[in-house]
This record gives sequence, C-alpha cells and structure tokens, in this order.
Amino acid sequence: MEKPMGNHWGTTDFGILVQAKAVAQWVRRVVVRHGLCPWAEEALRRGSLAVVTLDEESEEEVAAAVLAHAQLLAGLGTSPTAATTLLVAPKCGSLQDFEVYLHLCAWLEEAFEELELNGKVQLATFHPDFRFADSAGPNDAADFVGRAPAPAFHLLREKERRLNSLLRVLNFRHLAVLESFNQAWVEPF
Repeated sequence: MEKPMGNHWGTTDFGILVQAKAVAQWVRRVVVRHGLCPWAEEALRRGSLAVVTLDEESEEEVAAAVLAHAQLLAGLGTSPTAATTLLVAPKCGSLQDFEVYLHLCAWLEEAFEELELNGKVQLATFHPDFRFADSAGPNDAADFVGRAPAPAFHLLREKERRLNSLLRVLNFRHLAVLESFNQAWVEPF
C-alpha cells in the first residue's frame, strides 16, 4: 500500500483511490464513532453523505468544481438523499500545503457570498495540517476538529445543519473528546 510522505499522498491512480478511501473511513471510524459531528451518523444511515473525488489538477479547476457541487446542493431543496458532500482533490498537489489550501478556502467563502450560497450551503474545511491561528502547537487538541487524512471540502446544506440542536455544544464537546485521545490516535493525521 502506498504510504503518504508526511501528509502528502501520491498522485498515482492507487494514491488517488487511497486518499478518497481514507477520508470515507475517517468519517466512519473517527467522526461518527466519536460523535464529532452531529450530522454525520444520520447522513451515513440515510445514505445522504457523498464522498466525491475530483479529477481537477489546478486550484482554479478545484474551486470551480467545489462551487458547482455547492450550487447543485443548494438547488436540491429538501431532497432527503442529498444532504452533504465531502470533496477530495487528490490530483491537485498544491492543496497539500495548508497555506495554499487556506487561501483557496478564503476565495471560496467570497464566492459563496457572491453566488448567494450562504444560508443554503455551508463550507467546512478539513486538512491534515489544520490549525487555528491561535493554536498552541502541532498537537493542540482543538486543531484536530479540522483535521482529516487528506485535504477535503465539506459541503452541508444549511437545512440539514439547522435540524440538529447539538450545534450549540458542538465545539465544547469536540474539544473534550479530542483531549481525551492519546498521542497514538492522533499520529495517523
């Protein structure tokens, strides 16, 4: 099995498949198992979580694809089968750099505003090197809220997000759960 070099996955066909599979397994084995997201378990149960591998190689192409998926989700209304999408772009190697990824995410947030997607679709971001600006260091438990085995863009319909009353306590619960993990658990990220 091809192993990532640090947090960088290979761009071979096998490496691309491994990256998408790793994100899907991360949702089941980490996010759902430890209750880190109040929507993930229900989305998996209903079959309304899609993990999509993008073929785009440049940041511009990835941005266009993310926006297209966001517009598609926004237009689906109350369809129970399409609530949330995790997009991975394994062919866009520059997204492995957290600063490049953050810059693209900031641009996407502006585009969401211009396209009037805010209030319809929420963008959540996940990256192997995710850290908050005020992070206490590489093993700060709070940073693991945004860490995934590969860079990913999570699109969630706002209607789905509003249904869950756990949102008010979500960040505190995340931190408590993540602080309870030992170093052996966080090493794969």
